[in-house]
Amino acid sequence: MIFVGSICTSYMLPSLRRWDLLKTNKGSIVVEASLVFPVVFLAIIAVMYMCMLLYQKVYIQSIADLGVERGAATWSNPAKDTALGSLTQEDLKSGGLYWRLFDLERDKRRSNLKNYIEKRLGAFNILESIMDPGQRVSVEIVDYIIYKKLVVSVNERYKIPVGKTLRMFGLDENYAVSVRSEAVLNEPVEFIRNTDFILDVEKEFEKTYKEYGELISKIRSSMDDIQARIAKFFEEKEGSQ
Repeated sequence: MIFVGSICTSYMLPSLRRWDLLKTNKGSIVVEASLVFPVVFLAIIAVMYMCMLLYQKVYIQSIADLGVERGAATWSNPAKDTALGSLTQEDLKSGGLYWRLFDLERDKRRSNLKNYIEKRLGAFNILESIMDPGQRVSVEIVDYIIYKKLVVSVNERYKIPVGKTLRMFGLDENYAVSVRSEAVLNEPVEFIRNTDFILDVEKEFEKTYKEYGELISKIRSSMDDIQARIAKFFEEKEGSQ
């Protein structure tokens, strides 16, 4: 019996040792870290990349706002430096006398502003764009007869690191950024000059042709009516916004 017991004990001891090894916690931290660390690491990388994309969007919007502001300030003369607005004495002769009616240098103005914005876009980028340089910036002039508006649009596209994985789920592997900025082309000096000219012509016409006094009164009432309609239009537009 003693011999049989010793044999059973000799067979049971290795099994008990293996069971004790299975119950021990040694090495569990390594296993858990190997599972959790990649997830945490990828989450941190994703948050950092999202912050970089948000920075790019805010940066592009600020460049569009700056560009349309500088474009509106220097639109009166294509020879003006877009960044500083400076002119030389020779530059004052450019532009032509009636450029506001027949703007033959509109394309030159648009090209100057477009080049200025494209240079600014590459100054502080932290991500590389995959858009063609000639298709990133668009400069347009919208003519509303009574005033003109300068519109700048900037479009950019950036690659996402896991873009191929997103494409498997039917999502776009690139991140697109589109911004738009507008400014009214306002020339107070020219507006005052034209207004004074019209008033002077009206006064001279009234003095010279007194028999047309009734006609002039009708014209004045019509102009007052147009002014009221324009004011009402802008009030309704502001109210809708």
